Amino acid sequence: MIHELRNRHGAVVTLTSHGASLMSVCVPNREGRLDDVLLGYRNEADYRRNPDNHGSLVGRFANRIAGACFTIDGIAFQLPANEGRNLLHGGAEGFSRREWQGAEVTTDDGEGIRFSLESKDGDQGFPGAVSVSATYVWSDDNRLIIDFAATTTKPTPFNIASHGYWNLGAAATPDCLDHILSVDADHMLPITPDLIPTGQLDPVERTGFDLRTPVRIGDLLARPSLAAGLDHCWALNRDGLRAVASLTHPPSGRRMTVITDQPGLQVYTGNHFGSGLPGKAGPAYSRHAGVALETQHFPDSPNHPHFPDTILRPETPFSSRTVFAFGVE
Repeated sequence: MIHELRNRHGAVVTLTSHGASLMSVCVPNREGRLDDVLLGYRNEADYRRNPDNHGSLVGRFANRIAGACFTIDGIAFQLPANEGRNLLHGGAEGFSRREWQGAEVTTDDGEGIRFSLESKDGDQGFPGAVSVSATYVWSDDNRLIIDFAATTTKPTPFNIASHGYWNLGAAATPDCLDHILSVDADHMLPITPDLIPTGQLDPVERTGFDLRTPVRIGDLLARPSLAAGLDHCWALNRDGLRAVASLTHPPSGRRMTVITDQPGLQVYTGNHFGSGLPGKAGPAYSRHAGVALETQHFPDSPNHPHFPDTILRPETPFSSRTVFAFGVE
């Protein structure tokens, strides 16, 4: 089912209940023209296949778990791997593959859509029955607010993320290389060849991963260490709800600020597009057509006790907020 949120200025967000997915985000450029700045598909049916997770919510554990295994309170769990020997985005039938229940709601921030999902005990091998919701609100000042909530019947790893790919130049811009990106993080998580964190938190200073000063994505990817593209997590500075990243597109004037209370930001530059499914403009998306800025906990956290804790427990419900705030400059 498709849902639409329209603010009083005519800017529109559309969503589908499959994967609780964002389908489009139409915001103005500096001349006031509305364009869709989110990659995705023309047909709702394609979101049921969605091999690149366009706009979807990923979980029960977003990102990767090494060896598709973890231990909680001395009990080991082995899950069905779906990316080599590892688990990606909660498994082959994770949250992005499910039909969520959507309902209109009124919140303190405005009118919105709340999607709800029940994940059974043993779902994709994870312990505990989890009840999860995601509430989307589209404000009159062009802020897309996403509030997450979850409870469980047993201790279980939990890490949920919105997996949208952004191109602020919209259909007229074939890739994200001319976008300017900054991330407020003094450290990042180095990874192994199969994209699993080593467990270290490396300083970004004097490295190709220093995004504290805005960098053009094309120049960033031209650095030898990043020639294959970005698929890395940054350990964000400070705690609580704060602005953590900025993405701008100088030709259109559009700017997107990412605000979150999460400890990590996964930056992925669409390095492996090529599923064959047509994009909104017709052809399938090519490499670097957009950039994903996924607010989340650190990848493989259950296997790194010194990382921020991702074990959801019955006595401690989960709640989190992420905001994508759009403007012009």
